[in-house]
Amino acid sequence: RYYHSVNLKPLTDTDFEISAEGTTVECRVMEMSTQTTFTEEGKIEVPIALGLLDWEKRDVAMVAVFDRYTGTYRAYGFARGACIKKGAVATTYAHDHHNLLVLGHTAADMLKAANRVIELQGGMVAVLDGEVKGEMHLPVAGILSDQPLKKVASDMKKFRTVIEEFGWEHHNPIMSLGTLSLPVSPALKISDQGLIDVRAGKIVPLIINKN
Repeated sequence: RYYHSVNLKPLTDTDFEISAEGTTVECRVMEMSTQTTFTEEGKIEVPIALGLLDWEKRDVAMVAVFDRYTGTYRAYGFARGACIKKGAVATTYAHDHHNLLVLGHTAADMLKAANRVIELQGGMVAVLDGEVKGEMHLPVAGILSDQPLKKVASDMKKFRTVIEEFGWEHHNPIMSLGTLSLPVSPALKISDQGLIDVRAGKIVPLIINKN
């Protein structure tokens, strides 16, 4: 069972849609740093088109977390700053719950990356313009490799290089990615239950105000 721990059916386009009403909304966004895995809460105005957040037109990445144990829960957020500036990345190495964490600038690339991780039954995948540019297979419980150390080190180095080419700015981009879902690390993080205001110790909505 450790090799079959991602209990998710393949995702579809609608899994990366966020419904909303009105013409624009103010949303929370995780402001990422080059120096730490802590984030700060920011705000961003997002237009609405056909009842959905038209987030791809903004300088922001969507963050989504899918419950990989039962497939029941999911949550959405936004991030910007020291993360990727193009493409998408998906991973089951996501502290501490290790659900499926997906971050990207287009829903199409996010879908491709997420479904590749599901197919692998765990790992890290980077996609740009519909093409897999890098991947790290983590088949044991979605967080461990069963390959020799030299291969793991080589694969990880290649994957890290890819996401740095996508624009990630951090001395440890793998940890910077994986801790976006660490709900005890300040200040705004995400789990499959929703966005977490860590200092207040509560779940907060993505949409703050409607216009």
